[in-house]
Amino acid sequence: MFDPLAFLSPVHIKAKIFIPKLWQLELDWDEALSYHLVDEWMKILNDLNSVRNSEINLQYFGTSSCHDYHDYELHTFADASCKPYGTVIYLKHDVQTAFVMSKC
Repeated sequence: MFDPLAFLSPVHIKAKIFIPKLWQLELDWDEALSYHLVDEWMKILNDLNSVRNSEINLQYFGTSSCHDYHDYELHTFADASCKPYGTVIYLKHDVQTAFVMSKC
């Protein structure tokens, strides 16, 4: 999945966690997965398919926005847990806020 700004990271992080889980089980390449693992993978596939045709507007604010760059603020948030960690960045202009990018 090509997602350089990680707009879809809430969806593909599940697949990134699932693959190492398979490696830890040391399954052979032709070994069948348990029902629980197949069910988990099918949920991941459904999530991935639901965002297949997503379109993301890269214009942060309308063309009428003030171009005084002193009025803009970048807000960054980060969080971590035992499995994933994530960072998200928002751009704020007056009362408007726009998603810039995230990483997980």
